Amino acid sequence: MQKEINISAKNVLLVVAMGLTAVYGISGVTTIGLNEGGFAVTMIGAERGKTETLMPGTRWIDPFTKDVFKYDTRGRQYDENLTGICEGITTADGQPICVDLSAEISLSKDKLGELHTNYGPDWYERIIMPKIRSEIRTSTSAVASDNAYTAEGKEKIMHYLNSKLVQYEASGIHATVNLRELRFTNQGYIYAIEEKAIASQKEITAQRNALAAIETAKGVANTAEGEKQKRIKLAEADREERRLSGEGKRLEQEEEAKGIEAIARANAKGTELQVKAYGEGKYYSQVKVAEALGDNFQIWGVPTGAPGTSSIVGLDSIVGKALGATSGE
Repeated sequence: MQKEINISAKNVLLVVAMGLTAVYGISGVTTIGLNEGGFAVTMIGAERGKTETLMPGTRWIDPFTKDVFKYDTRGRQYDENLTGICEGITTADGQPICVDLSAEISLSKDKLGELHTNYGPDWYERIIMPKIRSEIRTSTSAVASDNAYTAEGKEKIMHYLNSKLVQYEASGIHATVNLRELRFTNQGYIYAIEEKAIASQKEITAQRNALAAIETAKGVANTAEGEKQKRIKLAEADREERRLSGEGKRLEQEEEAKGIEAIARANAKGTELQVKAYGEGKYYSQVKVAEALGDNFQIWGVPTGAPGTSSIVGLDSIVGKALGATSGE
């Protein structure tokens, strides 16, 4: 009986040992995802506090001597405790406001050891979120109310906040703050601000319309000037065409006059040659008279001599002699 009890106790111990071994083996299996960063920290022994960076993948790490820490390194939006920040938040001229913020944060895998050593796994709740809430008071207090409502004022606030978060990059924390909304809590002031913003927008619209009208007027003026220049060129072309036409007619008339002159000169030259041919003018006039009278005209005689006589001279013989002279007789 005693022997049977001893055997049963040994079996229980064996089962317990096997279970502990299984738990030990399973608890030591560690997987690091692609979007994660991890490292193992030695907890006991001479190398206590030493960190070992773990690359993505699955491995076994002694769970009794080392602790494994995992961090999500993806860029993520954080807005926990960053919305509805109102307490103690005012503008430079004392107007109370509320702000809604969010932060885009990512972690560097190669600096997770420093992050863990300096801040630990709760780095956001311990460091980043309180820092943003604290600095928002300072950033808004440097901006006047009428400017805080504008894109320029919001940009100034975000620039200030982001400049204060740069110091955490040395620990692998890359944070960028976005100002989602800024609200005035004084309703009367909100109405005044909105009316001012509407008036300002109307002024900007009027300025844009005026500029557009100026540009339109410039376009009309340019078109008119172009049309004017076009008409000037057409008029100049017309004048030139008329001038060239007149010049052509003048040249034509000159050439015609020159032709007439040449004909006259030729006729004169011909007359001169005829005169020379008719005995240097001796018979020229007689020939011309004869040409004028025609071939059938005859003169039989005219009274000649002293009064009271009856002598008749036959002129046709004289003319015939003259004509014969011209022909070389």
